[in-house]
Amino acid sequence: MRRFFQLKDFTPLYFEDESIDLIVISSAIHHADNLSIVLDEFYRVLKYDGMLLILNETPSSNLKHMLKICRVFLSILYSSFIRKYKIFVQKISSGGFLYDPLLGDIDYPIWYWKSSIINSGFDLLNIHETHLPVVVDSKNRNITLKHFICKKK
Repeated sequence: MRRFFQLKDFTPLYFEDESIDLIVISSAIHHADNLSIVLDEFYRVLKYDGMLLILNETPSSNLKHMLKICRVFLSILYSSFIRKYKIFVQKISSGGFLYDPLLGDIDYPIWYWKSSIINSGFDLLNIHETHLPVVVDSKNRNITLKHFICKKK
């Protein structure tokens, strides 16, 4: 049976329970509407001792994430106050926020990544800092890629 997926459609995975040895996902999972649900589904299809490699993600530090949320909140508040219509709406939740509606990019802070991985039942073996710049932010600082190395318990 042929299945077609759209951006953000990571679930359900059409595999039997505990049928996969290794899942590798690169530069994609930050598009998921709900990181925890996707990780739960990965856990379901992985065999015991299976590995999950989440590669090339750019989680924000806790402080940077809070500052981003405050900036977005102030922008929304100001737009509401002056009654300025915005075509693209940024969505904020306790875990992350949709900062680029066109690309579907969601900023999940590092604490949320760690909590979601552990709460889904994985051992978080390592967060590997690649030191490879992927983006230069507005203050000309490099944002580096991180890899999450996980194992099913």
